[in-house]
Amino acid sequence: MQLIDGKATATAIKAQIAQQVSDIVANGGKQPHLAAVLVGHDGGSETYVKNKVIACEQCGFKSTSCPDQLATVLEQALQQG
Repeated sequence: MQLIDGKATATAIKAQIAQQVSDIVANGGKQPHLAAVLVGHDGGSETYVKNKVIACEQCGFKSTSCPDQLATVLEQALQQG
């Protein structure tokens, strides 16, 4: 059985993605962008989004988290239909 170092593998993959993103942007392409809208205050969801923002930074992606006030307004609008 072969053991795989998950953290090292993830770091290598993220470095490859970052290089590909850099090449895309250098050739006039758009930088990938993750937008996250958090509705409410769920600790697990906040941690998940925080980790996605960190992963985006490592991969050369932009990321945006919408403020809770905006998310609340969006939630109310969706409920009103």
